[in-house]
Amino acid sequence: MNISKSCWLCPALVLLMLGTLPAQAQVVYKCSNAKGVVAFSDKECATTGAKLNVKAPVDADMVQQKADHDAKVARDRALAEQIEASRLSSEQAGRALQDQQMQVNRAQADRVEQERNQINSTVLSSPNVTQPAPVLTAP
Repeated sequence: MNISKSCWLCPALVLLMLGTLPAQAQVVYKCSNAKGVVAFSDKECATTGAKLNVKAPVDADMVQQKADHDAKVARDRALAEQIEASRLSSEQAGRALQDQQMQVNRAQADRVEQERNQINSTVLSSPNVTQPAPVLTAP
């Protein structure tokens, strides 16, 4: 079948699809006062009135706007999830770097402590080193 010949079905299919969309029903109250003045409201009438169920017409532009809005929401949600994943990855990398730096600092501190202990033991075991004189304090 040729596309140009089947194109006359396109508007009919669109109208058929629009007809299958659920119409949103809204409740409207038709109220009248003692003087007979009629007013419409979304709240129940204080005096006399009737409850009307009104279906909003489905407009092709409204359907397209909703589809566009839903697509934008989906894109925004995907972008937010991507940003969150990137943030979590950055935080994890930062924690790993901090852990690595802490290990380096601990190893450095251990080496300094070992060198200090070695120097102290060498100095104290040397025969030429005299023990410090006791400090006398006045009574």
